[in-house]
Amino acid sequence: MLKFQFLNHDVYTFSPQLLNNFDELKNFFNGEKEVQKLKQFSILPSKNELYYNRWQVVWICITHPFKLILSVFIRTLSLLCFSSRLSKTMHIYALHLEREFDHVWTQFQYGKRLLVPSFNDYQLSSSDIYTLPPIRRENLLLPLLRENLYYKLKKVNFDRIGCGLCHGGVYWFNYLYLKAQKETSLEGKNLLIAVAKQFELGQPKQAALLQSLYGLAEDLLDVESEHKEDIQDLPPGIYYVQIGKNHAVSYIKTETEEFLWNPSKGLISIEKTQEAFEEKNIRAFLFTLKEKEAALMLG
Repeated sequence: MLKFQFLNHDVYTFSPQLLNNFDELKNFFNGEKEVQKLKQFSILPSKNELYYNRWQVVWICITHPFKLILSVFIRTLSLLCFSSRLSKTMHIYALHLEREFDHVWTQFQYGKRLLVPSFNDYQLSSSDIYTLPPIRRENLLLPLLRENLYYKLKKVNFDRIGCGLCHGGVYWFNYLYLKAQKETSLEGKNLLIAVAKQFELGQPKQAALLQSLYGLAEDLLDVESEHKEDIQDLPPGIYYVQIGKNHAVSYIKTETEEFLWNPSKGLISIEKTQEAFEEKNIRAFLFTLKEKEAALMLG
């Protein structure tokens, strides 16, 4: 398994005022700082081993009952808080107490094929997003946001705690992969693991915001998608795969390997395409970066 040392950490702060300025909002999603982080990852020699070793698994399993009790206690307290912001922050903290055990359970399912686990909820540092009050659609000042937001949404809801952030997560994961593929020396499995590490402790702020701004992802990111009908004979590339109405995963196919990145489980190496598409009612969309000229016209 590839091990990474994270050498730097940049903190973003989101403000609702960004929704009134398209250029600044688009800049929030440019991914420049994230790609710089990927360039600073230090890759240690790879070994064919589990993500969590036996002692880590033992410790996580031993401490889990205590963390679970604490998690339930904190969630109960959060219901009694008069402060909505504090209540939501406590709820997220309680969910994170159970995160490592969920990761271990995923490892039990996939073994060494689990390359990096993922947590399908907000990062602890994202309180500037999930504590915001909702904004009604008609109150969005930018026509592009107001008109292109998913038609069923009457308001932008920034709080999706416990509901999953898979749509935004897959869009952000795919965009970072394509951008880093173009701008860094990382490639193949190394690149995928480096990108997936940014989702291990929860979905980044951009992913969370893309989930809230459902329907606007391709306006805010320099990506475009193409629906592929024959899912059993897909060309190499990175895909947004919609499963039913409520879940999405990323499917990555190289010339020699195939991977899934599931926001609820993590980055998983798969042996054949059929394993990625066991579910019924799925649709696959090939992602590519927009041409620079077209992206500038949209911005």
